[in-house]
Amino acid sequence: MSKFTNPEFEKNVVERVAHYCDMPGIRAVEKDGKAMLWIERPSRFSQEELEEMKRLKPLIVKELREREARARARYERAENIDGVREIRRMREQMDDYRRRFDAWCAGDGVTPPCPRKPFEDGELERMEAGHPLACAWLRADALADSPNYELAGIGDRAKERIMDGCDADKAERFMREEQDRFIKRHMWD
Repeated sequence: MSKFTNPEFEKNVVERVAHYCDMPGIRAVEKDGKAMLWIERPSRFSQEELEEMKRLKPLIVKELREREARARARYERAENIDGVREIRRMREQMDDYRRRFDAWCAGDGVTPPCPRKPFEDGELERMEAGHPLACAWLRADALADSPNYELAGIGDRAKERIMDGCDADKAERFMREEQDRFIKRHMWD
């Protein structure tokens, strides 16, 4: 049972709370055990909007905390995909090796010993072949970090599909098809 008696008013309140929660720069923080609403650059809001945020503060804080908990749970589920942590660690080791090797090849007058590879040739490829869903997740995650908002959106949608139970082949196909459409749309930009 809702504490609001007017359903139209309740709908409006829910929409306003969602509106403020979707805005960048608004976060729920806790200070001295008290829940607070942190607003980055409050000068961008009108006085009426700030007053409305004050009235809706408990609802906004609650919604922001729920969203944060959902995001944290999704991240933890993604990290528990079989092979994600191992492949990510191996890729980071290989990137570190390549940086050290390039520095060694450039030679600055003092030549340290040649860096050793962190693992045997083909080991990363075998690991990736054995964990296709983890590879699809990592590709989607990298795409979601793209500076282009359309490509980032494709990566986010692919991650959502994987989290909803889509298999690796379908996720890869989705990303490939969406990227092809993106390229065709912007071919002459």
